[in-house]
Amino acid sequence: MQTRNYLILGIIIILTVTLSGCLSRPYAEMEGTAAIEMREESAPETATRTRASTTQPGGAVASLSSVGGEAADGTAVSEEKSAPRKRVYSGHAALTVDDIQDTKARLIVYVDSIGGYVEWVRERSVSMRVPVESFQESFEWVLGIGTVNRKSVETYDVTAYYADLESRMNIAVATRERLYQLLERTDDVKERLKILQEIRRLTEEIEGIKNTLTALDNRIAFSRIVVELESRVSDINLRHVDIPFSWIADLNPLSPSTGTLRGRVRLEAGDTFAVFSDEKYYRAENAVGVRLRVGTVGNTPRGDTDFWRSALLYHLSDFYRDTERVDFQIQNGVLQSAVFISKDREPYYYLVGVRAVGKWLYVIEVFYPSEDAYRSDHQTVIAALETLELP
Repeated sequence: MQTRNYLILGIIIILTVTLSGCLSRPYAEMEGTAAIEMREESAPETATRTRASTTQPGGAVASLSSVGGEAADGTAVSEEKSAPRKRVYSGHAALTVDDIQDTKARLIVYVDSIGGYVEWVRERSVSMRVPVESFQESFEWVLGIGTVNRKSVETYDVTAYYADLESRMNIAVATRERLYQLLERTDDVKERLKILQEIRRLTEEIEGIKNTLTALDNRIAFSRIVVELESRVSDINLRHVDIPFSWIADLNPLSPSTGTLRGRVRLEAGDTFAVFSDEKYYRAENAVGVRLRVGTVGNTPRGDTDFWRSALLYHLSDFYRDTERVDFQIQNGVLQSAVFISKDREPYYYLVGVRAVGKWLYVIEVFYPSEDAYRSDHQTVIAALETLELP
């Protein structure tokens, strides 16, 4: 009887490892050239709309085309109804306004009036979350309260990723239930200990997946709009445009800085992060808003990793209250990085790592929305970066 129980336990554990391994996506892999430009898109009005629209000059957002159309002979083509896709929308706008404080107050009142909420407020920026059905209208409203300097909208289809997480959780729950049943049928102390250890591991995995699904549900239901504000009478003498290296000048902790990812990259962010790769570049985010991005830019002028880390510190230090050099061990070497702390009363933390690989630079960015987020999640980020494998 004891031998039979050991056999059953062994089979269950093997099935758990095998099925979890088959269904999980521990790595975000991007192979070949993913040279897709950053799109300016708007949220669909219904779940059946699939093609992205573009933001028109002047701030208007064009309507999206519906699924379906006509055959070559003009006959209408009908589409089978399918389950709604799960998509995440993020908008970013940089505006010039007459009064920064007054504009921030208007943004806060507006987002509250439509059933959204303010994620955080900085000295010159606001991050707000709006109901997804109001995203298009809200983004247009934001563009209308000042002079638009930059604007972009990102769309991430997370349907497959969401289904993968649900499958993993269902398998883990079912396997844990079978282990509980096996636990009731054995009196052997060593065997019970092994079963309890496996139950504990599965419970931790289930909780991690639940947290990720909760974060995804929130991102799907409430779209993020980040608004950066600059006064028409600016008191800032520093300007990013004065930086001679365009990719450094374009770095922005609040919005995507690099729009492509080239070559084969592997990174295991863990179950606490939701991954939004979407073919362009690697991006992951956890429930408290810590964002991790990996992209590539041209290594022009040609420099080594040490040169580019020094350039980052030299050109960006004046924009931040404090900076720190940090190095991380990754799968194939050392990632040279710098941590920048903003000048806000409640500062954010911005980690930028760089690695030169031939004619390309791999840029790793991590945005921590607050000091608390940095202290609580930095070790998790370090653990994720230790799995990073660059070409």
